[in-house]
Amino acid sequence: MLKSLTIIGFVSLILGIFLTINNAYWALLVIFGFTMFILGLVLGSSGKKKDQNGPETVYCQNCGSVLTKGTQFCPYCGKKL
Repeated sequence: MLKSLTIIGFVSLILGIFLTINNAYWALLVIFGFTMFILGLVLGSSGKKKDQNGPETVYCQNCGSVLTKGTQFCPYCGKKL
């Protein structure tokens, strides 16, 4: 949704800038476009936080498999971690 908000704001901003010459109401489109564009960028840059409750992962030094932290042996190659 945030990408679409940014795109709508950008398109409205560009249309408002180019069409302001013909009609004063297009200035509202510029203000709306600028607001939506900035709002989309600010909200989109915050992003999703990494899930803190998920298991941490490590990699096997021998075969490179992704393993859960705290695993004693790699279930794929059998090497002790």
